Amino acid sequence: MEIHRNDGTPVHLARLKVRQLLALMLLNSGVALTVDRIVTMLWSDLPPVSARGNVKTYVSMLREKLAGTGASLVTVPNGYRLDLSPGHLDVASFDALRELGTMSIAGGDDEAAVGHLGDALRLWRGSALQDIVEGSDVLSSMAELLNERRITVVRTLASTLLRLGRGPEAIDHLRVAVSGNPVNESLWGDLMVALCQEGRRGDALMAYAQCRAVLSEALGAEPSHHLASLHQRILITDTVPAGVLTASPSR
Repeated sequence: MEIHRNDGTPVHLARLKVRQLLALMLLNSGVALTVDRIVTMLWSDLPPVSARGNVKTYVSMLREKLAGTGASLVTVPNGYRLDLSPGHLDVASFDALRELGTMSIAGGDDEAAVGHLGDALRLWRGSALQDIVEGSDVLSSMAELLNERRITVVRTLASTLLRLGRGPEAIDHLRVAVSGNPVNESLWGDLMVALCQEGRRGDALMAYAQCRAVLSEALGAEPSHHLASLHQRILITDTVPAGVLTASPSR
């Protein structure tokens, strides 16, 4: 997580719990959170005796650090609320671009959709909240949801690129996504379809073999029936019907 003042100056927050509190408030911006709720979100089921006092200390630290960032942490009955100026949170920008991409597809403008969805993905710099989830089940769950939204955008972008005849770009996006989410069968399935549609049947079969090896090593499991069926279709014929990519369940 990175914080910058309006003039671009970075803000340094050293303490993990202070960073975690800020992340929780950012992902609930405009919503009042009680101190008790914050304690539960920060420490799950094992809060220290001093938890409530610690929250007040962290809030004081944050208020000083947030000066000039477009965010303000205000006191409300029994808790706090983070007010944020529009355009100051990358998650909000990502969601706005994702919505624009979806609307463009619905309106038949795939070129515009590719632009919006590509801009949305360029906001990412790794896994969501990757440096601050330690010790917080709530933040871990939030990170998982954010990463799932990213994967959805990757899949939508890939299918849109294929419709436009831009298969190599779709394959590049899917390979990057697979490298970061190696047990996600939906991404592997999409990659297999994209490769097949580009006339790369051998590479599609190799992708299945790689997926199978990864699942066996990481989970001790075989690919799902859906992915195995896709593999059989590719073995039987060297083409896969064009259109929407696979809707396989993710692990």
